[in-house]
Amino acid sequence: MAGLFDKQADFYLEARPSYPTHWYSMLAALTPHHSLAWDVGTGNGQAAIAVAEHYEQVIGTDVSEAQLKLAMPHPHVQYLHTPLSITDDELVALIGGENSVDLVTVAQAVHWFDLPKFYSLVTHLLRKPGGVIAVWGYNDIVVSPIFDPIMKRFHNTTLPYWNPNIQYIFDAYKTLPFPFESVGLGCEGKPQLLDMPKELSFEGFLRMLMSWSAVITAKDQGIDLLSETVVKEFENAWGGPKLIRSVIYKGFMLVGKQAETYLDARPTYPSDLYSMAAALTPDHSLAWDVGTGNGQAAIAVAEHYEQVVGTDVSEAQLKLAMPHPRVRYLHTPLSIPDDELVALIGGENSVDLVTVAQAVHWFDLSKFYSLVTRLLRKPGGIIVVWGYYDIVVSPIFDPVMKHFHDTTLPYWNPKIQYIFYAYKTLQFPFESVGLGCEGKPQPLDIPKELSFEGFLRMLRSWYSVTTANDQGVDLLSESVVKEFESAWGGTYIA
Repeated sequence: MAGLFDKQADFYLEARPSYPTHWYSMLAALTPHHSLAWDVGTGNGQAAIAVAEHYEQVIGTDVSEAQLKLAMPHPHVQYLHTPLSITDDELVALIGGENSVDLVTVAQAVHWFDLPKFYSLVTHLLRKPGGVIAVWGYNDIVVSPIFDPIMKRFHNTTLPYWNPNIQYIFDAYKTLPFPFESVGLGCEGKPQLLDMPKELSFEGFLRMLMSWSAVITAKDQGIDLLSETVVKEFENAWGGPKLIRSVIYKGFMLVGKQAETYLDARPTYPSDLYSMAAALTPDHSLAWDVGTGNGQAAIAVAEHYEQVVGTDVSEAQLKLAMPHPRVRYLHTPLSIPDDELVALIGGENSVDLVTVAQAVHWFDLSKFYSLVTRLLRKPGGIIVVWGYYDIVVSPIFDPVMKHFHDTTLPYWNPKIQYIFYAYKTLQFPFESVGLGCEGKPQPLDIPKELSFEGFLRMLRSWYSVTTANDQGVDLLSESVVKEFESAWGGTYIA
């Protein structure tokens, strides 16, 4: 799409409506920190400059160099050309690194993006907790009862020339995937509707139409949608070429934050874990990630396999799963028959790798292992299960953690004993490949940079803590949290 936007650049500066200043104030009020914002698809920099009134630094990025040449300079805004060829890791580093961005904004552009890739980047970049993403657009202009039917008729003539992604705009982002927790300003399936009043000249209106990708695409195909006759009809309905009219652009917005649940609670499993597993399977067509949760393991496995099926019994967890073009998430309730599940995954003898991260201890093991035996490719199919059961922070902190852990013991499901014994007692009826076998698990250290808030999120996600809470027992009382905080060294130390 970059080349198409290059053609629009001359018109685009004057073509867009001005987004109201109170939008930006509203968004800034949602983020506890105001250090760094990222404006994506920044174009002429209109949104980036408005965001810069509230944040110390704004990075405005665009795939179009032509658009960036027209971007308005501002002392707090840095514009960067980010071609589609740039790698995700390079882009994350350019913006500011993981967990660095307070606000992500996308004005009239997100519908053009590779959404799974973009949302994965946002998840990496947004500050946790507190980071917010806001995307908005507009899809209609209201002028007058005489003018609006003519506009509707013209719009219909453009339909064959739009990119299919424009349907998100026509639907006012109602159908746009948006896997973030609502903050009350539009959420997936329910955008916040917004009117944008603007004083507009007839010349400015024509510039808007000339900037439409459908109009440019049609012209490239030899069809002038804005013929002299069409322009004249617009002009008469407008009231003449010199008249300035008060018009309303019909806008819509989705705003969300990083989900305050399991998404931030789990450690990040080392990438070499997946490389090791992938090296063991001769084929790399299909993997099955079981108990996929937020999709962390599934997405990492997808770097090595053509397709990954991520399944979970929890619909709530799957709603937080991070999208990826090679990962297909499936809700698999406990009531699903084995034959149906086998068919859903890919059929018998179809799976190269089965992964289970921090979940196998909850399973009906005999049933699960029977499914694995049917699904794994023969020969060469591999199953890998792993978990974690302890956190090491410091000599001062660790005894406090041990004491807290002891208070949780009455509220755990008995199956947690598998975790407490580091899977040493877990049945695992598969032939060893030299990386842990039944009775002799492979120990693994998983380093992680963790904030105190992130640590508390981890504890709040514990089964025992939520179970105790349901029984009226607050294991994470104010005094307990305070003791943890003191031993940690304060709330702001990571």
